Amino acid sequence: GAASKKADKACFALVPLDREDAKDYVPRVLEKYSKKKNIYDVLATALLGNQQRRALNKQGLKDAVFGALEGVSAADFRDKSKFTEAAPAPAPAPPRTTEPLPWEPDVEKLLREIKDLSPKDIVPKLLRAGVTTASW
Repeated sequence: GAASKKADKACFALVPLDREDAKDYVPRVLEKYSKKKNIYDVLATALLGNQQRRALNKQGLKDAVFGALEGVSAADFRDKSKFTEAAPAPAPAPPRTTEPLPWEPDVEKLLREIKDLSPKDIVPKLLRAGVTTASW
């Protein structure tokens, strides 16, 4: 849940050892601090993309992660700017071709109210708004 995600993020806040490379840093902090068994799966997805990650077994995930970390210092691994590519801005939405339905303003207002709430705080608001069933 949220607590394990927070713990996983916190483990990467640990300062690397002097001149430590990422191939040593990652297993050191994960094995000591992370509770998530699939953390290599998460790292492989971030480093390789979801499609390539799906083709790998557990050992393949670890090998892929360590291959991607080859030659990367722990300091660079922790620096988000080194791994973040700027995504192109999305194309603007096409103009609306239908008339707004009568319920849309209420739903838009509700979405603005709940957008930053935690799931446990969202449910009571939805129930008060009369939402009784969900379909996904």
